[in-house]
Amino acid sequence: MYTLVDIVDKLIDVERQAREIYEQIAIMEDAIPSVRTIARVLKSEEERHVEYYTKLRKELNQKDLPMLDFIAYDKVSSLFNEFKSRFTLPHPETPQEILRYAYRFEQENKALVIDVQGRLLARESEAGDKIEEVLYQVIKEEERHIQNLKQFLREA
Repeated sequence: MYTLVDIVDKLIDVERQAREIYEQIAIMEDAIPSVRTIARVLKSEEERHVEYYTKLRKELNQKDLPMLDFIAYDKVSSLFNEFKSRFTLPHPETPQEILRYAYRFEQENKALVIDVQGRLLARESEAGDKIEEVLYQVIKEEERHIQNLKQFLREA
């Protein structure tokens, strides 16, 4: 059966995918230096997210978590897979393009987590409070990242 730890694992996978995308951009020979620099910064931010979610996962592993409804988990798992398939390696030519890509990714990632939270809460009563608490933390973390990107976009 599945618990919130499995949802956090899915979040870690999304962040790792983003990190890999930025890592690839950072080494693109045809990318201008400022784009490669921004990609390295974004990669570092995604690494920080992976660490944050890994720490959250460890904390959750130490708790007795209720099982998630299988049908709800299956639907949520499909949402994560669909999300990951939508984001492929871009070839940004300007700093604004990579920042817009990152901003869109984070906005959609936040929307995904809100959708996941809603779907799980609609089917869960036993795990509801913990789902709300954990995914609220995740949403707040994504909002911080979005605000940082919004600031960079204004300055770019």
